[in-house]
Amino acid sequence: MNLTPSSACVIFLLLTGCQSDPETPLISSGKIEDDRGTLMAREVPRLLSEYQAAGAGVGIIHDGVLVWTGCYGEQSAGVAASAQTVFNTASVAKTLTAETLLALAEKNLIALDDPIHTHVDHPDLGSDPRFRQLTPRLLLSHRAGLLNWPDQ
Repeated sequence: MNLTPSSACVIFLLLTGCQSDPETPLISSGKIEDDRGTLMAREVPRLLSEYQAAGAGVGIIHDGVLVWTGCYGEQSAGVAASAQTVFNTASVAKTLTAETLLALAEKNLIALDDPIHTHVDHPDLGSDPRFRQLTPRLLLSHRAGLLNWPDQ
């Protein structure tokens, strides 16, 4: 598999950060890690170097609560990444959006086949009659027919 720098870091962070209990030790390279900060401080800079990525911000969420954060690398030459650094999330936002919508559907808070116009108002699409036909299922399956960028 050919990984981009971003996808390699995301895969690592997802695998290490998604433990069921923040008190459960992590296992990395056969070694038990008692502290996520120690593991991240060692592994994230290594991955950034290996994949020639500039920086990364990491957050671990447990039971809906942010329990740990860390920033690594640089936001620009000579400027360390920090909690205020704006990262290009690229397609990672799609995954988070999909997971959120599916979780809401599982709790019966939304239905995947209900029109989204009852939940979302969009100034560029509101007057288009097709907007009233869009559903979460269409959006999640990339069949909405929407352009990627507003200027297209």
